[in-house]
Amino acid sequence: TWDYDVAAYDTATWEQVFRMFPPEDAAYKRVNECRPSPDGARLAVAHDDGAVRIHDTATGALLHTLRQQAEGARLPQNDVVWLPGGHRVATVSKDLTLRIWDAETGEHLSVWHGHEQTATAVAVTSDGSALFSGDAGGVVRRWDLAALTSERSRWPLPDTGYAIAV
Repeated sequence: TWDYDVAAYDTATWEQVFRMFPPEDAAYKRVNECRPSPDGARLAVAHDDGAVRIHDTATGALLHTLRQQAEGARLPQNDVVWLPGGHRVATVSKDLTLRIWDAETGEHLSVWHGHEQTATAVAVTSDGSALFSGDAGGVVRRWDLAALTSERSRWPLPDTGYAIAV
C-alpha cells in the first residue's frame, strides 16, 4: 500500500500472516509494486525510496535490499518482475532505466537506458527471452535478454576502464 507496508494473508482463513515494512529511516517508503518469485518463496517489493526489497514469504524477513549506489539511486522503483528460474529480477524506475539484479545475492548486474520518460512497468516473456518495459510517455520497449548471460553482459576489469571500442 501507499501506507508503506505489504501484508501477507492465508487465503484459506484470510488471517494476516505477517506485515513487512521498509526501514524506519527510508525517506519515501510507499510501495509501488510487489511480485512473488516463481516458487512463491520470496517477494520482491518496489519502493518509492529507490530500493527493491526481497523478503522471505514464510517469515517476512528481509533477505536483500537492491539499491544502485550511483545514478538515480534514490528515485522510485516503479515495477519489478522475476525472471524465469527465480534467480534474477528486473526493475524499472523513475530514473528512466531498466535494471537487472541477482535476487539471491542482491548484486546489481546491469542497467539499460532507452526510455525518455519515467519507466513505469515491466514484463518478461514466459520463455525468458525478452523483457518489455513501458514509460509515462506511452512508449513500450523490447529488450533482448540473451545479452544478459554472464559471459556477455559483464566483463570485470582488474582496474578502472577509461575507454572502450568495438
